Amino acid sequence: MDKKKKIAIVVYTLKSGGLERVVSNQTFLFDALGFEIDLFVLENEIDFPFKGNLRCYDFNFSDGFLVKIKKYFKLNNDIQAGNFDFILDHRYRLNDLIESFWINKIYKNQHVFYFIHSSDVSSYLNSRLANNSKIKFISVSKGIENEVKRIYPKIEIQTIYNNVEVPKIEKEFKEIKENYIMSAGRMDESNVKQFDLLIDCYSKSILPSQNIKLLILGSGIRLKSLKEQVSKLNLQDLVIFKGFEINLYSYYKHAKYFVLSSKFEGLGMVLIESLLCKTPVISFDCDFGPNEIIQDKMNGLLVENQNTEKLIEAMNLFIENEELYTACKSNTLISIEQFSKENISKKWLSTFNDTH
Repeated sequence: MDKKKKIAIVVYTLKSGGLERVVSNQTFLFDALGFEIDLFVLENEIDFPFKGNLRCYDFNFSDGFLVKIKKYFKLNNDIQAGNFDFILDHRYRLNDLIESFWINKIYKNQHVFYFIHSSDVSSYLNSRLANNSKIKFISVSKGIENEVKRIYPKIEIQTIYNNVEVPKIEKEFKEIKENYIMSAGRMDESNVKQFDLLIDCYSKSILPSQNIKLLILGSGIRLKSLKEQVSKLNLQDLVIFKGFEINLYSYYKHAKYFVLSSKFEGLGMVLIESLLCKTPVISFDCDFGPNEIIQDKMNGLLVENQNTEKLIEAMNLFIENEELYTACKSNTLISIEQFSKENISKKWLSTFNDTH
């Protein structure tokens, strides 16, 4: 029997968030393809399920210099001893000195793929990295790939879409029997998801008058201010915060539609997840990803970027135009075949074969 090929996946955390969900799904994909997986989690925070051997290192900001050095050398020894066929790196890359250590020491003589997950390219890439022939780059959307090539014309980069899975669970979601729309994401200080904007648009739409609720899933530092906003608008009975949930299947399945109101995205996995559950979607045409997923008035509504009036119109349209809504709902699954597990698997296997 052929020996299993080994993959190391490196990420800061498996805590709540879109990137972390990507990594979780990726471990299941490669496990199904027959790879042996070692998951290197640098900050020892685990929410999502995973496949493979877990290695945690508990790096944190309070570590002194010597403590960090010891942890880095342990990480280095573990990766070198692992004799991996491929390494997939999902970290942010902001410090040239640290990145030099990763490339020349930790990843010495390894086949490494660096992921770029966001339109904020500078968080993942600089000119020194872009010109390093040892690294292969993977973008999670065509939009990101094009932006990277615009900044670094000579870089070698390809797009491999995220493997998206929404596990079906037997327990049906019954807490809210009324009609509702939904959104989901991290409520961090940067406010990328712009739930405050979404709540404002919801309040100005026809949905409250029709007792169609807004369900928001996620957690973070901005949750308190969002609840205060809802109270000021007197929408406490209509805007419902459910906190962080690992499995959103039932929420997607029973929603009228999903709304993405982000400043920017890497791909917009929640849109694909919603469509996988046969629920149409609405999104700003932000950088990058939504326009690679949504075919306007075919499986959802793609709204002029950051145009709140147009977003309100779209939210109303899916309620007022039942024929359009039903047509979009019927097209959900067929519209996302390019994101299927089968297609993503073929892309990875081809990429790995080309690397060796």
